[in-house]
Amino acid sequence: NGKLDNLLDRIEVARSNQALRSALTAFTSSSGFDCFAYIHLRGTTAEVFTNYPNEWRNRYLENRYEVVDPVITSARRSLRLERWSSEAPGIQRGSAQWRFFRDAEAFGLRSGISVPIKVGFGGIAILAFASNQRLNWTYKIE
Repeated sequence: NGKLDNLLDRIEVARSNQALRSALTAFTSSSGFDCFAYIHLRGTTAEVFTNYPNEWRNRYLENRYEVVDPVITSARRSLRLERWSSEAPGIQRGSAQWRFFRDAEAFGLRSGISVPIKVGFGGIAILAFASNQRLNWTYKIE
């Protein structure tokens, strides 16, 4: 669609971190999200460019949340746009994923979408957008 295609075009031609941040910030705010992350998965490592709160990033790394984070786990399985929420049905109370979502919620990350993208050399990049608001499950990016 238009907004997402425009964002992908801007990312493709970005020649600096400032241009990348500008494109992601514009899309994030115009689409009703609070935060963004651009994650480039390279084998077992990841390069991350984000405006998520520093405290959350530190907590994420300390707790090795990449193992249960649905944005990461679903992107490794399929290249489909995913909607996620701390209120999603089927998350077992007390599970690692439940704890992850409770923790994320405390940092204002209640719901969002992730868009996996195939990149060069068989890699995957993920565009993730988060909000402190309840996700409207009929939401469409235009």
